[in-house]
Amino acid sequence: MDRGLPHQQNLGALGLRIMIIRAQSNRMIHLTPLVNAIVQTLAAMPPGELREVGD
Repeated sequence: MDRGLPHQQNLGALGLRIMIIRAQSNRMIHLTPLVNAIVQTLAAMPPGELREVGD
């Protein structure tokens, strides 16, 4: 839920895959429709990249 993360860290240097999930809330009712997009995006992401999924 940290919307400032991309501006606070040098993500490329960490070698991590970071995904920002944009949803109305962090409740399952709002996250469940995003599951397929989350899985597909994670599978396609190289280390050190940040991507956003959702609204």
